[in-house]
Amino acid sequence: MVNHTEARSSSAGRATVALGILLFAHAAYSTYEFVAQGKSLAPGTLSTPYEKAIPWDVRLFAYIQVTVETLLSFVVLALGCAMTTPALREIDWSAELRDDSIDRVYTRPSFANVRHRGAALFGDRA
Repeated sequence: MVNHTEARSSSAGRATVALGILLFAHAAYSTYEFVAQGKSLAPGTLSTPYEKAIPWDVRLFAYIQVTVETLLSFVVLALGCAMTTPALREIDWSAELRDDSIDRVYTRPSFANVRHRGAALFGDRA
């Protein structure tokens, strides 16, 4: 029996993951362009002096734009990953032991020796 709601959420999840990957790649490209623009405006320096090359309002807008785009792509990607994961399985002793017989579960001896041979091997030091 096929659950159609689960199949729809899985394909929607895959589309959301693809959209998140595209948004994340675009955010990375925007960051690269911003850094390359700063380097091209101040060539010949070891660092990238954005303070002198790019006006502060343009720089602030670019920082905010890249940060918001990266965070948005992360949220979309996380949402898509959550939509594509299968249902969680229960993890408890009843689920683990459901398929086992009582003979397999209780295979250890009914007694346990808690004494050790330290006194016999090491004498008084044990």
